[in-house]
Amino acid sequence: EVGQDDASLRSKALGFMKEGYQRELQYRHLDGSFSAFGKSDAAGSTWLTAFVVKTFTDAQKFIPDTVDNDVLIKARAFLEKQIDANGEALEPKGGRVIHTEMQGGSGKGNALTAYVVMALLQGNQPKSSKVDMAIQHLESELAGVSDPLTLALISYVLHMADSAKAQE
Repeated sequence: EVGQDDASLRSKALGFMKEGYQRELQYRHLDGSFSAFGKSDAAGSTWLTAFVVKTFTDAQKFIPDTVDNDVLIKARAFLEKQIDANGEALEPKGGRVIHTEMQGGSGKGNALTAYVVMALLQGNQPKSSKVDMAIQHLESELAGVSDPLTLALISYVLHMADSAKAQE
C-alpha cells in the first residue's frame, strides 16, 4: 500500500507466514482447538482457537497453498461446540490463555461470544444454527452492555451478520 513492495521483501514475508503457520500447528489438539502448550494442556482454549481461526483465515489469502482448509474446518467445529444452548461461548474446563492481556477483555462472557462469532463469520463462512443462536444471544444482551470493548465487539459482529439490531 505504500509502494514499497518488491519480490525480495514479499518472498521473505511469505516465508515468515508459512513458518509461523507450521509452528502454530504444534499447539493444536485432536479436537481442532489450540492451546498455549499444545497437547500438554488439558484442553484447548476457545479464545485462542478463535484467534488462530481469524489469523489463519487472513493468512490463507496470502499463502493458500499452505493453510490446510481441514485445520480451519476442525477449529471452527470446535468453536461451534463451545456455544451453549443459550448461545453463549464458553471456555472448556482446562482451557486457558497464558498472556491474558492479548485478550484485551474479550476472554469471557459476551465479549468472548462476540469474538468467537467474529472468527466463525470471517472469510464469508455460512452461518450455522449455533452461530445464529450466538447472534440472537448477543442481540438480547445488547441493552445491558456498558463495557466499551464488549459493545464494540458486539456491534462489529452484528454488522458482519447483517443483524437488524446492528444500528442499536
